Amino acid sequence: MTTLNELKLTTVGWRFTDQKSNKIDEEDLKDIKINDPEYSKLKWTEFTHSQEFHLFKLNNDFWRSLNKVNQINVDWGSENKEELNIISKECNLEFDDRIIFFWGGQTSFEISWYLFIKYWDDFCYPSDDNNLIICEEKKILITYVEDCFTIYYLQ
Repeated sequence: MTTLNELKLTTVGWRFTDQKSNKIDEEDLKDIKINDPEYSKLKWTEFTHSQEFHLFKLNNDFWRSLNKVNQINVDWGSENKEELNIISKECNLEFDDRIIFFWGGQTSFEISWYLFIKYWDDFCYPSDDNNLIICEEKKILITYVEDCFTIYYLQ
């Protein structure tokens, strides 16, 4: 189980622990597995086949190898989660499905899809341009860049 102090020590912990942000419930900490930078790089490389740890630096061959399914614009900070429900249905994602959420190739958490939906606007900020979500089991890759989720199927 992840502790609040462990979460605070990560490079993105402030998103979930700062009083100005949406402070994460203690109970939800049980659902977070913080990946160390080496493991994050390993998993990023496994999925992207690249040592470049930013979405915008991934080569065209990577993007061409994916099957783009949909693009969904979201209203960041809105209480309405309809867009996320669309993603859930489109990808057949269930609340208990495990995902890896990356902030670039060196920082990632393993969490449930439920936890992502609950705190999505703490995971994703409007100016973010380097978020990658992987659900290995469902063979899904989702990017989040500036208020837009793009869904791909891994081939």
